[in-house]
Amino acid sequence: MYLITPLSFLLEIATITYRSGPEWDLRFGRQLRPLSAGETDPQSPRVPALCPDFLIETYLDHQGESFCLKYDANSLLYISRAMDLFDMTLPALDALDLKPRILSGTVSPPSPASRRHAPMHVQPHKTSHSKSHPPPANPPAYLPSLSAGLRPLSRIPTLVLGVQSDILFAVEQQREVADALRMAGNSAVSYYELGGVWGHDTFLIDVLGIGGAVRGFL
Repeated sequence: MYLITPLSFLLEIATITYRSGPEWDLRFGRQLRPLSAGETDPQSPRVPALCPDFLIETYLDHQGESFCLKYDANSLLYISRAMDLFDMTLPALDALDLKPRILSGTVSPPSPASRRHAPMHVQPHKTSHSKSHPPPANPPAYLPSLSAGLRPLSRIPTLVLGVQSDILFAVEQQREVADALRMAGNSAVSYYELGGVWGHDTFLIDVLGIGGAVRGFL
C-alpha cells in the first residue's frame, strides 16, 4: 500500500506548489471564511477550530476533493519519485546503458567509455538572446558532468524558459541548464526568464509571455 496520507491532503499540498506565495496572498490573504447561519452567536467572538477557518483552506479543500475524483494518489507518488531520480549527468546516463537510435547514416554511436574520456571543449559563456544572466560565480561541481550529458544537444537550437516564482522547478535550475548547454558548445541557446506570480502554472496562464518567448525563438 503506497498511500500513507489522505488523498485530498496530498493533492492540497500539490496544489500549493503549482502557484506561489505572492499569488495566494493576492487572492486570499488572511481572509476568514464566511460563517454559516447558526454556526456561532454573532455577539460572541469567533472561536478558532481545526476545520477550515481561512478562505484559502476552503479553496484547497475544494481542489483536493475535486482531484480525488480524477486522479489516483499513487500516480502523484510515482511522478514525484521520477522527478527525484531524473538525472542528465553523463555518469547517470552511462549507467542506464542506453542505445541511441541513429536516425540516418551508418555511423555508430560513441560508446559510453569513449564519451567519458572524450575531451570536453568548454565554450566561453554567451548571453542569452533575450534576458541575460551572468555566468555562475560558484558553479556547482556537477555542472561539467551535466554539460557532458547534454553534449548530444550541442548543435540543436534550444529554448530554456525559467519562471521566477516557480517553486517546483526553481529558476536557478533553468539557468544551470542554459549554462550547461553553452559549456557543451551549443551557441544557439535562448534563455527567457518570466516574471508574474503564477508559479509553476505560468505555462498555462501567461499566454503572452510563453507565446512570445516561443514565437521569438522560432
